[in-house]
Amino acid sequence: MLATSVAAAVSPVLTPSIFNAVERRPGRTPPDPLLPLLGPAPVSAAIFALLISTLALVGGACIARPLVLIRGAFALVLLFTMRMIAMTLVPLTAPPGEIALHDPIGQLFYPGSTPQTRDLFFSGHTATLVLLIALVSTRRARVAVAAVATTVGVLLLVQHAHWTVDVLVAPLFAALAWRISGFAAPRVRGADSRAGTRGSDPGIDDSSELSVAEQSSGRRRGSRPYHFC
Repeated sequence: MLATSVAAAVSPVLTPSIFNAVERRPGRTPPDPLLPLLGPAPVSAAIFALLISTLALVGGACIARPLVLIRGAFALVLLFTMRMIAMTLVPLTAPPGEIALHDPIGQLFYPGSTPQTRDLFFSGHTATLVLLIALVSTRRARVAVAAVATTVGVLLLVQHAHWTVDVLVAPLFAALAWRISGFAAPRVRGADSRAGTRGSDPGIDDSSELSVAEQSSGRRRGSRPYHFC
């Protein structure tokens, strides 16, 4: 947790320098037989409409699960740190016909007003949406978020904003970030125990969001209320 907090504090300071360094370096061109078959076409509006609405929906639905949101925040900082390291270690050239993304969130971290073209490996937008799958606890919600993540990954390729490899490896980094964030699990388990709840995966079990009255009511009805998160 301490390391993650430090990373969150220094990221706004180091990020512009990292982006500038990555942009100036020569990069490799990965083999990509799929990209020439797609686009290019400007689909930034669709990408960020899906991204921002899904972030808002998952965050709002899970607001009653603060332990999950805290773990998710740590995982997101870890994911951001991993991406800074990955793009530094794996420099790539811009895809042919690349159309710059109009990113209202990412622009807060980019230096200056010139669009970045080599912050490629790996896709942060795809990885963020995959990470959100871990925050939701119902099968219906997981399927819905996974569908959005897949759609955004495809749209990024249509815009030629990433190479295919950038999108394909993004879920692996998201899973790793979520796993590492689980080192905070003992505190989550302790908080759940004090709250009178328990779950095999701390911070994930949606039964922790039911009050005693709701649990009793659910047992009487033989069912449990539906929760998106």
